[in-house]
Amino acid sequence: MRRLVCGVKNTLNCLFILNIIFNFADMEEKKKAQHSIGKRIAELRKEKGMTQAQLAEKCGMLQPNIAAIEAGKNSTTIDVLERITKALGVKIVLR
Repeated sequence: MRRLVCGVKNTLNCLFILNIIFNFADMEEKKKAQHSIGKRIAELRKEKGMTQAQLAEKCGMLQPNIAAIEAGKNSTTIDVLERITKALGVKIVLR
C-alpha cells in the first residue's frame, strides 16, 4: 500500500489533489468556491493595506501560498482560513 506523504509546505496542494480524486463530480463548483474565497481574501487584505508578504508573515505562511489561494489556484483548509481571517481581523461566515 502506498502512502501520500505531505510536508507542511505541500499540504494545500495535497488537499487540492485529494479533493479532485474524491469529489471529481463537484470539481466545477469547487473551482468557483476557491475563486470566490480567494477573491474575498484579496479584497480584505487590500482593505487592510497589507501586501501578500505581510499577510503571509502574520499567518506563518509563504507569500506564494497566499498568492495561489487568492488566485483560486489552491484549495485551503479550515485551519489555514482561520489563520488568514485572524490575521485580517475578520470572522468566517458560512451561508
